[in-house]
Amino acid sequence: MYEANFIIKMPSANAISSLGEIEKHIIKPVPTALDAKKLLLKPENFSKETLKSCGLNDTNGGRKEIVGYITSHIVNYESSLQIVVRLPGDEIVRNCADAILRNITQFANFQKDQYVQYAQLASSNASLMLVNENAFLTSPIRVSDKIVSPRFWHLIAGCILIGLILMCLIDWLRIQFKEASLRS
Repeated sequence: MYEANFIIKMPSANAISSLGEIEKHIIKPVPTALDAKKLLLKPENFSKETLKSCGLNDTNGGRKEIVGYITSHIVNYESSLQIVVRLPGDEIVRNCADAILRNITQFANFQKDQYVQYAQLASSNASLMLVNENAFLTSPIRVSDKIVSPRFWHLIAGCILIGLILMCLIDWLRIQFKEASLRS
């Protein structure tokens, strides 16, 4: 398994007051990173092209599988989303990360454009919309140089530890059985 890691800065715009007026001094992410994270948790949101880029088939199993390969974390006070993709093969993981990046930025920019359009229609002074920033990648997609899973030495250490515990358990059971047979 190889790992690709990137951070997307969510689009931002001015906030809207409860009266429908644009608040020029308050800037907020639209949509929030939590909304974008929810998009990654739903298998039906992934296009055929994204599934193909990730080396998966366009089936229910493939759609559920892609959700398991993606991990996301909200960073920078809900203004950014860190996405980690783990797949076999460094080229596949890079292509998959590119496709996911395109999907998230398209979704986020569309949501922000809808919000700005609503704000301009709802506000009596639409020229106050000072901030109208699209989503963007904060740094290039980083792909691991080496395999990140399975870790050979961790696997060996775990097997040795389980073997020692199992050996102690068998020895303890042998002693208990021997004591029970001597009592009877």
